[in-house]
Amino acid sequence: MLVEACLIVIVPLATSLLRAMGCFFVMTEQLQRADVIVLSVDSDGGVLEASDLVHEHVADRLALFADPPDAIDREFLRRGVS
Repeated sequence: MLVEACLIVIVPLATSLLRAMGCFFVMTEQLQRADVIVLSVDSDGGVLEASDLVHEHVADRLALFADPPDAIDREFLRRGVS
């Protein structure tokens, strides 16, 4: 009974506390101009955000690192399959 009462009180407080901490840690400063935005291959949705920044003239260029071929990719290339 006491555990249930504590959970009813603590969970909403913890959620609001964590949400407030998240807002505190997110930077809201004005973006500064950059020469280039560089992304790795595993940045997933970051590519779309970076392209938006290029369209907003935050940077002129966007550089993406390609995924290096692994053993399977090299075997396909050796057999002439691209």
